Amino acid sequence: MPPRDRPPKFFLDRSLGRVAVPTALREDGWEVVIEAVVKHKAKCFVITKGQLTSSDTARRFIASKQAIYRTTELPGPYIYSVQQDRLDRLFPKEPVTQEHSWLS
Repeated sequence: MPPRDRPPKFFLDRSLGRVAVPTALREDGWEVVIEAVVKHKAKCFVITKGQLTSSDTARRFIASKQAIYRTTELPGPYIYSVQQDRLDRLFPKEPVTQEHSWLS
C-alpha cells in the first residue's frame, strides 16, 4: 500500500485510558503504537510532562543524552519516559526497583 494510503499510527497517552479507548480504536481499524513498537522492536524515548516548554523539553533530552545512548544498547522493544534526572521504563512494565537512575 503506498504511504499516503496507509492509515496513520497513533500513540495513546495513558490519561486517555489503558483499555477502553485503545480497544475501541483497534475495533475501528486503528493501529495503536504499542503494537508497532513491539512489531518493529522500537526503542522509544518520550516526554510525558506536557506542560514543559520547547526549551525545557530540549534541555531534558540533551541532559539525558548519555543515559539514552547507554539504554539504546539494550534490546528493544521499549518505551522510556525522559525525566529530569532519570529514565523511567514505561513499556514493557518492570518492577520499580529496576528503575534506571543514570543521570545523577
